[in-house]
Amino acid sequence: MAPTPYILPRETRESAILVGNGTVGPFGPSLYKIFDTADVAVFAKALGEDVFTDVTAGCTIAKVNPAAAYDYFTVTFGAAVPATTSWYHQARRTAERSVAVTKAGTINSDQLEKELSKQASAQSELRRDVDRAVRVMPGTDPVTIIPGADGELVKFEDGNAVGSGENVDTITGSTAAAAASAAAAAASATNAGNSATAAAASASSAANDAGILASLVAGFGAIWNTILQTTTTAAAWVQLQVLGYLTTIAALKALAPSVGMMVYVSDGDRRGFFKWTAGDFSSQIAADTLEGFYVKATSVNANAGAWVRSGSPMVLDVEWFSSVALANTTNDAQPALMAAYNLLAAITGTTEGSIGTILATRGKYRLGGSLSFSKPVKFVCDNFLEYTPTANAAVIIGAATPIGGRNTGYDIQIAGLRAINGNTAAPTGVNAAGCSGIEIRNCQFSQIRIGRIIAFTKYGFWGNQSNNVYPLQHCQDNVIWLGDVAYCGTGVYTESVSAALGAFQVNEVHIQNSFGNWINYSSPTGDTNTNNNSFHFNAADADTGGGNIFINGGWNDFYFGFTDGTMTLRPGAVYNRIFGHNVTFTDSSGNTTNEISDGQNGTVTLKRFKTSGVSPIVRLQSTAAGASSAELLEFYRSGTRSNNDKLGGASWYHDDDAAAKRKTAEMRVDVPTVAAANLNSRFAWDTTVGNVYGEKMVLWQGLTLGSPAGGDKGAGTINISSGYYVAGVKVLGAQATGWTAGTGTALKGAFAAYAGQTHTASYVQATIQALDNAARDASQRVKAIEDALRTHGLIN
Repeated sequence: MAPTPYILPRETRESAILVGNGTVGPFGPSLYKIFDTADVAVFAKALGEDVFTDVTAGCTIAKVNPAAAYDYFTVTFGAAVPATTSWYHQARRTAERSVAVTKAGTINSDQLEKELSKQASAQSELRRDVDRAVRVMPGTDPVTIIPGADGELVKFEDGNAVGSGENVDTITGSTAAAAASAAAAAASATNAGNSATAAAASASSAANDAGILASLVAGFGAIWNTILQTTTTAAAWVQLQVLGYLTTIAALKALAPSVGMMVYVSDGDRRGFFKWTAGDFSSQIAADTLEGFYVKATSVNANAGAWVRSGSPMVLDVEWFSSVALANTTNDAQPALMAAYNLLAAITGTTEGSIGTILATRGKYRLGGSLSFSKPVKFVCDNFLEYTPTANAAVIIGAATPIGGRNTGYDIQIAGLRAINGNTAAPTGVNAAGCSGIEIRNCQFSQIRIGRIIAFTKYGFWGNQSNNVYPLQHCQDNVIWLGDVAYCGTGVYTESVSAALGAFQVNEVHIQNSFGNWINYSSPTGDTNTNNNSFHFNAADADTGGGNIFINGGWNDFYFGFTDGTMTLRPGAVYNRIFGHNVTFTDSSGNTTNEISDGQNGTVTLKRFKTSGVSPIVRLQSTAAGASSAELLEFYRSGTRSNNDKLGGASWYHDDDAAAKRKTAEMRVDVPTVAAANLNSRFAWDTTVGNVYGEKMVLWQGLTLGSPAGGDKGAGTINISSGYYVAGVKVLGAQATGWTAGTGTALKGAFAAYAGQTHTASYVQATIQALDNAARDASQRVKAIEDALRTHGLIN
């Protein structure tokens, strides 16, 4: 069976007693649902009033989802509700019958569910009010009963029954005392006849007192009102334990407390409700040196009780800890902020997870000293913290010598940090001993968010892993977001102690814009342990001094959306992945393991790729058709060039049998001349032969092999330095020299080899002529062959 869509749990269908917050709302949403907004009634009671008044007419009730038939709701008052006003709301449905649940003999299940829930809600509210009912006469308005203390008489005030504050035993004793006074006066009149007038007056006064007390017993409402008006406020609190009002913390300390008494103190920004609570609060009072949350009563020992501020001791407002205004003033807020932190550290201190929250949310605050948090805390400042010293850091996270535990769970949210005595404009150099914005040490699994960091002479952000005590405890796994970091000596600086004793590693660091700094990012020379971090600069604009960015460490990712300046890889920087725009790279790292790319200029230094398979590591494929060149790669070297400059190419390396890295070949392109009117380019292939590395083949106006004498011979030629071989056998070598050129006619026509003949003993002219012709033809053929050899350059 499907559950009802109009669930009605077992509940009283009313809120707890709430207090205002200085606004009209909306307050909510409610913890119970309603069908109609007209079913809600709102009641309020201001400070000093005895009875809650129905104020529904001045409120706006609205469902969270107006289209829903059954939903939660909010309450918005017609005027701001101060913190001294209590209020609550109730569901007060009047049963009605307005919708049919049947149609044409068929039950409409949804309407039936709704009607049943409406009736059940009215019954729940009726049951809630039964235990509070008071029977009144017909025509009489409802009566509200406000309970008093045990033994206290009741009076009627504005139609409601309220406590009078007068105790029955006290009245009885007063009546007996008055009767005794009257008897004594009568005896005095009998014994002193010559004082009859005085005795009569005394008797008359005593009788008058007795009459007043008798009247008080019978119905003393008006007289008791007069008594209350002439009683001091402090006395009324002690006797009646009602809510009181004081103007200073000092007055609260001087007040004689009673258990359960609650007092509202309007002492500037320290204002709030305090309740006298019995118990041993000596440790809390000792920790709360500026009495922001726990206040000792002058007349009572701390181990017997304390005035405790209403609210959670885990969430503290810095204003509670100062007798002078802090926000938007020149008053130093550092003592109050540290007092709040020290209280949290003392009562809830831990290194695993947050110790609590400190709020500085009413404006900007001036700091005359560092905020040093060595235990995880949530700190929220919605405006600037202005730092006045010229040394140390405005905010320090973690201790220089860490305590045990992992120190996890900081949550730092600051709108801005500004050094008042720092760089008013761009710095003129790095001041290694100046002041810094925020320094983090030995913290893990934390988040730090700072909107702006401005004018610190040393570092804007200092990721300083100073742990040298606890092995394997690093500054790691933190998420750090920085907005503008400007006019600092170094915008962002990170460093590590060692791989074993502490490293700044596995952190995610985002910088919106780093500009106007002497150095935008740096890590110290020789620091090889800052590793596996991700640094993302949306922009790192031109610095005012030397190198813009100095990178060390290994296995870090650096992304620069825009960078104007020089980026230097220091010795020891390995396996970093760096992407930037318009960057001038200087690589002094001594290795080629860093992967560097410049998205604007197109220069790239790729990291090594390895494969053991037969598939290509990179495949470039074009689907262009028609007249397109289907260009897949472009090699571009910009700027002014000189003759014979290399434009780019590819190199090959291998490890030899001595495990030494050797360059064995290079394919490159250079430009013999770069003049616009006479541009020439050539390809060259260099290899190593017998440990001799050099140019072995050049393609330029022809093909040159092995750098032979004479070099290139013009278009259409091949110039080699040795010979041609077939299957290892030389078939064409160097030109044979020393030949004298033959003369005469060369025979290139038909030629038959001379077969020879038999000669007779005597001369026969025909045979001699044949022999002469054969000798002639042979010499002419040799001449033709010689000419061909000379033409091909094989002989000279």
